[in-house]
Amino acid sequence: MQTISMENFELKTEEKHSLTILGEICEQCIVLKLANEQNPDSLVGIQQYYCLSQNVPSPEKTSIIYYKVLDEKCDTKETLLSIINDLYTEFILSGKKTHVILEGDQATYERLHSIRVEYGNESKWLIIFPGDWHFLKNYQEVLIKIYFDAGLSDLARSSGYLPRSIGTNFKRTHRFLLEAWEALYRVLLRYFLSKQAPSEFLQQVSALLQNFPPSENQANAHRNLNELIETIREISSDASDFESYMSNESEQNPTLKFWLQFLFKDYLAYLALYLAMRSGNWDLRMAAIKLMGPLFTAFDRPKYSKLIPLHIKEMLSVPADILSHLKEGRFTVSILGRACHSIGIDEAHEMCINKDCKEYITRPSAENMSRLASFLPT
Repeated sequence: MQTISMENFELKTEEKHSLTILGEICEQCIVLKLANEQNPDSLVGIQQYYCLSQNVPSPEKTSIIYYKVLDEKCDTKETLLSIINDLYTEFILSGKKTHVILEGDQATYERLHSIRVEYGNESKWLIIFPGDWHFLKNYQEVLIKIYFDAGLSDLARSSGYLPRSIGTNFKRTHRFLLEAWEALYRVLLRYFLSKQAPSEFLQQVSALLQNFPPSENQANAHRNLNELIETIREISSDASDFESYMSNESEQNPTLKFWLQFLFKDYLAYLALYLAMRSGNWDLRMAAIKLMGPLFTAFDRPKYSKLIPLHIKEMLSVPADILSHLKEGRFTVSILGRACHSIGIDEAHEMCINKDCKEYITRPSAENMSRLASFLPT
């Protein structure tokens, strides 16, 4: 049986590298926004900037097939055993596949893990996977618990958000946290540049942006952006490291130290998982989940703090060929085949089968009933 130790919770070299790259991209994106404040809508957001700077390719459009819709409690042992038996017959016994990945939320994952333990080697073909979108949603609640009453609630009110809606609606909370993070980043980066960068730095970057050649071709746009960033680095080559400089500044300022934790660590883990899902970056995903673990433990999320080591242990025993597919981004779903717009498997479940079933029922038609009947149990 595969065992884990504290070493397995440490970031691997490639995971550290993915986080370092993300940190650099965040700083680059905010520098460009500061230099172009007169025309902020002309610049892309952090998701698009990450995609462009990393030259994320367009993934293959995912083939989505509804196998069966059940009117059963989804996380009971009986229901899960029935599903597992169906999958075994359809894919393993028939020789179509050697392994099947079965994904679910925390409660489902815990049940699946118990079944794996009970059936041992008989269930080695089954790879269980936690829902990344559920990770994000639950981590949102942790961030709100730590930072909302510490200052984000005032920012929410002044920005037109209803405070009671933050933490209850995923999309609204996601947008607010991103805006709060970017606002704080802008303020502190502007302060840093005023102290460390050449006095005309932002004006020089702004002038470079005026001559930045736009391109509809992603490869050309990626090359042009890299040339722009290299020029900016040459201009600011004498400046200190932003994070190190602010860390030194916070030594005598506990309030600043508290918000730097949000800026560079806690929110960055959330952003890392979000972008890892959208871009299919496996190393960034694993780094994010490992960073989330301590906060789930510290802030009353025992089920997710337990889930993380179970997932890490599961991934240690995954066959090399399956892991290779995961590293290629196959832990996500691409509905439209667009670069940097992939989603988690559990997120796809919400956006596809749940949405379609509700539509078929609330808007009955001959065509909808025909589609629904094809995957209802007989």
